[in-house]
Amino acid sequence: MTAPITAAMIASNSLPPPRVTSAEPKSKTCRAAKSVAASAVHIVMEATGVYHEALALWLADKGYRVSVINPAQVKDFARGLAVRTKTDAGDSVVLARYGALVRPPLWTPPPAEVRELKALLARLEALETDLRRELNRQEKAIAGNAPVEVKRSLDDH
Repeated sequence: MTAPITAAMIASNSLPPPRVTSAEPKSKTCRAAKSVAASAVHIVMEATGVYHEALALWLADKGYRVSVINPAQVKDFARGLAVRTKTDAGDSVVLARYGALVRPPLWTPPPAEVRELKALLARLEALETDLRRELNRQEKAIAGNAPVEVKRSLDDH
């Protein structure tokens, strides 16, 4: 399951209010972006952990200009606009205004090797965390005089 991503599409030839789309990965924003020449579109999106990366990579590969923004910056910007409600539609309007006024720097996709290394390191960290948890369970079972079935289960896995 992927989380929805709020992004704003700003066509360089549009006057305020800019064209805005709220999107899920490879969905509405991408369909809307296809209707305009890639070089005329600037996509502005919030960094959402790992969820924004697939959409940002896809758009960058297609030639779109992409900016990935720190959510705290957008939140502060929205506060400055006196926006108090948090909805996908409202977020996309704030992102579009942020992009049109601030002109944030373009995002540069990390090389494939860097993305692969990051994924491998994240997997290694997850495995180490799982191993530490299991060792802690074994220690607790021994110290707490757990039933034989629990000890056997811990030893088998």
